[in-house]
Amino acid sequence: MGIGVFLYMTYDGLDGIHARKTKQTSIIGEYLDHLIDLCNMGIISNGIIEQFAITKYLSKSLFISGSSFLFMLP
Repeated sequence: MGIGVFLYMTYDGLDGIHARKTKQTSIIGEYLDHLIDLCNMGIISNGIIEQFAITKYLSKSLFISGSSFLFMLP
């Protein structure tokens, strides 16, 4: 999971740099980038939940909601 997250972050950063250099940015692309980032946060949260064997439904929901909120806050 760590290698996957590292590759995701690397390619996400390079994608933004390339889009700005070649002036290929759009409003839809910006929304899609944020949507993919949010999906990635859900995958990371799910990996952490499975790693630490969090089994209660309320705990899972709170963890995913809280981590997604903290990700969107900035």
